[in-house]
Amino acid sequence: MENENIEQQDAINLDEELELEPLPEGGEEAPEPQTKTYSEDQFKQVIARAKKAEEELKKLKQPQQLTAKKEPDDIHLTVQELKLAEKKRQFGYEHSLSPDEVDAVFKINQNPTKEDLDNPFVKGGIDALRAKKRVESNTPSPSSKIFKVGGKAWGEMTSEERDANWSKRQQFLKGN
Repeated sequence: MENENIEQQDAINLDEELELEPLPEGGEEAPEPQTKTYSEDQFKQVIARAKKAEEELKKLKQPQQLTAKKEPDDIHLTVQELKLAEKKRQFGYEHSLSPDEVDAVFKINQNPTKEDLDNPFVKGGIDALRAKKRVESNTPSPSSKIFKVGGKAWGEMTSEERDANWSKRQQFLKGN
């Protein structure tokens, strides 16, 4: 049924391609129209060209956006970064983790769960981060004051000079 419709449409298209002579003026009778006969191969070629033209027309009617690859713009990237930051913040709050600890967990798994925190490797990493933070917070800052007696620093003195100046050093360290 479909092939017959296609053949009828092709026959109509073929008739349009024929060059017909205009009707003579006056009351003369029109000569018999001359029709061309096509071989079967020519007919198949015309049908093939018609199908190809229809396919190309369909391609042209399709939106071009589907074929072009669209790059994400800055707004979408910013929104994704904000979503990740909020996800990290909530995860850290729910599990009592510091931002450094949350970052370390998210490096291992982008969608961590409570079970991930029970993993011995993750636990060990978090414990190591916490120990490092405790050590850093308990280390006294180096003093910029240098104790000198007679132009010599404490490290340059001999043990006898240190013993003689011990009370002066104690007062210097107390800030008196």
